[in-house]
Amino acid sequence: MTPEPTDLAGSLLHFSLGIQGITVMIT
Repeated sequence: MTPEPTDLAGSLLHFSLGIQGITVMIT
């Protein structure tokens, strides 16, 4: 089961957005 390149990019993007959201909530 190899992850799709687009799926990987989407996961990274979602992860980045999640981190930004958490940072905004903290501040």
